[in-house]
Amino acid sequence: MSALHPSQPPQPLQAPVSLDVSLDVSLDVRGLRADFGLTTPFSARLEGPGLIGVIGPNGAGKSTLLRALLGVEPSAQGEVMINGRSLNALSPHERSFTMSYLPQTPEGSPHWSLLELSAQGVVGVSGPARSTHALEALERVGLRERAHERLGALSGGERRRAFLARTFAQRARVSLLDEPLAHLDWAHAEAHMRLIREESRRVAQLTLIALHDLNLAALYCDALISVCPQRGALVGAPQALLTEGHLSELFGERPTLSVHPRCGVPLLLPHGPPHGPPHGPKRLT
Repeated sequence: MSALHPSQPPQPLQAPVSLDVSLDVSLDVRGLRADFGLTTPFSARLEGPGLIGVIGPNGAGKSTLLRALLGVEPSAQGEVMINGRSLNALSPHERSFTMSYLPQTPEGSPHWSLLELSAQGVVGVSGPARSTHALEALERVGLRERAHERLGALSGGERRRAFLARTFAQRARVSLLDEPLAHLDWAHAEAHMRLIREESRRVAQLTLIALHDLNLAALYCDALISVCPQRGALVGAPQALLTEGHLSELFGERPTLSVHPRCGVPLLLPHGPPHGPPHGPKRLT
């Protein structure tokens, strides 16, 4: 991906954003818009495999963008092309191989076993091989040993991993994940993000993930789509979009930014109380 200097203002995408691995899948978006959140037409060419973060304030239209890309947003207009083929020209069977989707609040029966849930994502395979693929997906999220437990017995974080397994089992060329890190503590959120990034490379997949944690976006995403109510959706490198100017415009609040000491990417810091910690600084031992 061509480097973008952090001081450059983010611009609508003109040239393709090519992720730093071999080209294997392309997503062309032409004039995509919707009645809510995505009112400014969005056009981009994304090439992968790799991981692209979708960022923006609450209610900006991140979920709308993902649903429009999937082809299930009723008010969406425009065209989505995957490897040169229009999404509208694909049969339901072809779409199952082409695009997977994990909604914000996935639903499932508490009586399903984790194996049954994971197997729902397997396409094009039947018989014993179907269970094998489902077990492999559970193994990648650390739940293979619990394959015969019920979904209702899982904690919230384990449940999110189980639904990730179903998405992984599908092995689609493009995967759309809507806030899969929500309600996770920082350690589990990073572990999930690392897992999602590794999976996108393992199966040569282009993955778009909507998320609110800008620090994880900076550390793990190859590129970002910033859904800005004032300017529409913009595409660029994390260093180009995670700047004081753009984040101020995006969230209506001036950020406090630092630099990761090991990775060199931008980090967003909490402002803290206006007059420092309540009881002054303390040494932690």
